[in-house]
Amino acid sequence: EIKREVGEDPHCTRFADDALQFSGSQSDYDRVMAVTCWQRQAEYRKIELEALQGDPHCTRWAYDAFQSMGSQDDYDRVMAVPCVARHAEYSKINLEAGKDPRCTKWADAAFQIG
Repeated sequence: EIKREVGEDPHCTRFADDALQFSGSQSDYDRVMAVTCWQRQAEYRKIELEALQGDPHCTRWAYDAFQSMGSQDDYDRVMAVPCVARHAEYSKINLEAGKDPRCTKWADAAFQIG
């Protein structure tokens, strides 16, 4: 399994990329990259937990969805999923609206197929 993971992510940046996408913070990316490859998932999880502690009602992504589109329906849609899934739901809303700031639309589509 380790060889397969390394093959899919030879530079071991997956969790650093996830941290950057999650928080939008270069320092979080750097923080994940500062630990060894096998520790990066745990460091990313720490970043997620720290963010949730700073957002006890887990409204950040719902708020961002509302700000992005100005839609109460989008806010409600994000709040309707569990806290751990809200960032993904927010990303889905942006993709559906044609917003793709990280240019991952086609990579995400390929991932869903395969």
